[in-house]
Amino acid sequence: MGTRYRKSINLGGGFRINISKSGIGYSWGTKGYRVTKTVNGKTRKTYSIPGTGLSYVEEQKNHQSQNSHQYSKNQNKSFNSYDEQKLSKISIEKYNDENYEIFLEKLNLTLKLNKIYNCSLIICLSLTIILPFFIVFALMALIGKLHLILFRKIDITYEITDDIKDVLQEKTNAWNSLLDCDGLWIETKTSKVKNKKIASGAKNYISREKVKLVKKIPFYLQTNINTIRFDANKVSYYIFPDRLIIISNNKAGAIPYDDIEFDGKSTTFVESQKVPNDTKIVNYTWKYVNKNGSPDKRYKNNVRYPICEYVNIYMKSKTGLNTVFLLSSLEKANKFYGVMANINN
Repeated sequence: MGTRYRKSINLGGGFRINISKSGIGYSWGTKGYRVTKTVNGKTRKTYSIPGTGLSYVEEQKNHQSQNSHQYSKNQNKSFNSYDEQKLSKISIEKYNDENYEIFLEKLNLTLKLNKIYNCSLIICLSLTIILPFFIVFALMALIGKLHLILFRKIDITYEITDDIKDVLQEKTNAWNSLLDCDGLWIETKTSKVKNKKIASGAKNYISREKVKLVKKIPFYLQTNINTIRFDANKVSYYIFPDRLIIISNNKAGAIPYDDIEFDGKSTTFVESQKVPNDTKIVNYTWKYVNKNGSPDKRYKNNVRYPICEYVNIYMKSKTGLNTVFLLSSLEKANKFYGVMANINN
């Protein structure tokens, strides 16, 4: 037998808060008219004639459900592509380095607590508007957050001797050359083109996310070395001397460089956005192009696109890491690949 709980709090002025097991709703009104906001976000308007028992109820769905159907901005690509494949896969649960086991346990616990405190703080502050006593819970969440910042820092200290100092600097310079590219992306999806004539003559569509260099590391990490961090596709990559630390969806994993295989190859890319300053333009094409390379004059405003010489850097591991970088500079890519490809040699 199920239990049911419901409590109504009258705040005066026709305003009422309804608390149940499903959540919190509220309503406002006077005799003959009342507006109710339900727990699931629906709005209910009730019209009645006092003393007669007659009433009329009008219910509206929430705004989100009314606008749930949207057209893709790349609609022309969807019908002109097939065999879509995901790239740059992340499997955090598999990145369990034995030498970093204790570190990862502490880090994952901190990430979990940080998420709980952040969510609790936002929710409690929101509820304080209608239920002032929730300020107490908001303060508790804030205290928990401050405790993480002040007392739960995870220390990563390296003893750097003279014989490995040069090697460490070489790795750092390699990553800096990668991140110094004017155009740097991580490829997320690829699909084959059905009709090249409306795809600038390209064979494949590539979905990519811009890589963002982040100069500061999170408050819960501290180290005695200069750490490189970059973010892309909702994933954070931390470059340490001996391994790569990856954080995604508030979960962390670590992969030693010895377990990572690097590979690279040059490629041509039809650039429809701003051309990076450090790239080489090898040719030009048109948005709508004939087989002989001439523009298709059936289309108005048929723009010309440059074909750039880019480089793909592949970073893979047996534990499931599969990251594909797209770089704008062949020279900088060679510097990076020349160092990282020889790590295991």
